Amino acid sequence: GVSYTVAIWRHFEVDGDSMEPALQSGDYVLCSQVPQDDWEQNIKNYYVYVLVTETEIMIKRVFVKDDGTWVLISDNESHSPQKLFDPKLLKELWVFRRLIKKTISPKKEFKIKI
Repeated sequence: GVSYTVAIWRHFEVDGDSMEPALQSGDYVLCSQVPQDDWEQNIKNYYVYVLVTETEIMIKRVFVKDDGTWVLISDNESHSPQKLFDPKLLKELWVFRRLIKKTISPKKEFKIKI
């Protein structure tokens, strides 16, 4: 549902383990930019976003509360608990589209049958 011809795309390297097991350090995520006009009304709860502020870049699931405050959610909540986030701190917002894994699954043992 995304136009590849008009969207602005960027990839980010995952660093850390706060989004494991879905995203692992060294993986890359391909994202499309969310226009600033859409930051208030078109955020989809529990989608994965890359949030760029003045001081950091984070990849988190986002939930928007009724008062407009955002809750940032890590998949690995034992490592990184939920936290409140003020969207006024955003410089850029990117929505996750594709995952590029750093490794492939270990090879399975094959038995030649022919």
